[in-house]
Amino acid sequence: MIFLVIKIFCIILLILFAILIWISTQKGEESEPSEVAIVLGCKIKSESIKRRLDLAINLYRKDKVKSIVATGRGRGSIPEYIWMEEELLKSLVKKSDIYLEKRSMNTFENLLFTREILNKNKSKRLIVCTNRFHIARVKFISKELGLKVSVVGSRERFDIKLCLRETAAFIKDYVKIKYLKCNRKLK
Repeated sequence: MIFLVIKIFCIILLILFAILIWISTQKGEESEPSEVAIVLGCKIKSESIKRRLDLAINLYRKDKVKSIVATGRGRGSIPEYIWMEEELLKSLVKKSDIYLEKRSMNTFENLLFTREILNKNKSKRLIVCTNRFHIARVKFISKELGLKVSVVGSRERFDIKLCLRETAAFIKDYVKIKYLKCNRKLK
């Protein structure tokens, strides 16, 4: 019995390790001109959010996107979308080209609630700006929500802590989405 438990534990560890390697080696796609860049929220003033914004701003300046959606309420005293809007305006993005998604608290909600904004604007071609370690989960959630997106990820050094966190978050979102679809609470 103990050997069976050890075997199952080892198999689970191998699966988690494989997911970790897969997540850490994801690369973004070449960004073709699109209608909207979606900047996924995360802790304000962090390197991650700055890199995500830089990606979107560069796409905007090169006329590869017409508008930018800043997403995320977050848990801080200043909502992520407000901080991002201020940074976008400082970078000379026109206020009329900025959309704000104000309700989300996590990546799944970022994309779910952004989908509502995009449906209202009839936007079809989308680019999600995120970090490299985040690409696999963003692609999975987008696909499950029926969003056709390309994902660009900023370059950063490998960080085992972020990859481990992302592995756990990927598994959590996978289970959540499959549960919601099974119970017909997600379309």
